[in-house]
Order: sequence, then structure tokens, then C-alpha cells
Amino acid sequence: MNADKLRNLVSTGLASGLEELLLATDNNGKYYLFGKYVILNHKNIFKVYCLKTGCKLEFSSLKNATAYCILENAGKYKDARRIEQLDLRLSSINIDIAVHKNIIKTTRSDFTSMVSLTKLQQDTYKRKQIVTELSYYIDNSKKIQENNFKSKDSKF
Repeated sequence: MNADKLRNLVSTGLASGLEELLLATDNNGKYYLFGKYVILNHKNIFKVYCLKTGCKLEFSSLKNATAYCILENAGKYKDARRIEQLDLRLSSINIDIAVHKNIIKTTRSDFTSMVSLTKLQQDTYKRKQIVTELSYYIDNSKKIQENNFKSKDSKF
């Protein structure tokens, strides 16, 4: 309901430029960003729908999905695609880590346990690198959005 009211406010032209800043949610848990994107949480997978292009993407977290939308909206397409790639890699590495932990818990073979432990250490290191790079892009998206709010603040 509130998202509909905001959409009506923007569409009537009462606040030109407001749509560029609009970040809203409705009672169904949908997130609306910039009048261009909708993010839905479906079984802990955050689906991004681009209303202008029809593009559909999936992310493992709301933070990554939102950062993607902010960067894409700002014209930072390469950075947005990098978030998409890193999010996929993070999901994959998290599964690998879970598999290796399970093997370590259940195996009776010392050799299998040692191999899995080594793989677990490598995957943990890779995960840390991915999270660090993702944090860099997420921080950049926050700065971009803060600058957008500041630059539009004087107009409203």
C-alpha cells in the first residue's frame, strides 16, 4: 500500500527526480528501487527483476541484490556484473565448504579426512577473498547512493 502511494506521488510529478532516489518496500516483502527494479525474497533467494529490460537475476543476499541494482542504476555495469559473478561464486564455495565439513564428520578414513580438511582450508581462504571483494563493491554502492541522496537533498 505504501509503495503504491509512493509510486502515485512520483507519477503525478509532485517531486521530479524523486524516482531516482526511491527505495521502498511493500507489505508482501517486495523491494522497489529507482522505479526500475523489484527485489523479491523467495526461499532465501533474492530475485531481481529489471522492469525496463525484463532481466531476471538471483542473489544469495538482499545486500548483494541491492548493491547490484545501485551500481547498475549508476551506470557501473562492469561493477554490477562483478557483484553478480562474486555472488554466484560465494554460493558455490559455501556449498563446497558444507560438503567438505560433512565428509570430515562422517569419514572413517584418515586419508579422506586429510584431503577434505585441505580442501576445506583452501575453500575457506577463497571464500574470504570473495567476501572481501564483494565488500569493496558493496561499499562503493553505498557511497554512490549516499552521494545521490546528498545531491538530491537540496532539491527537495
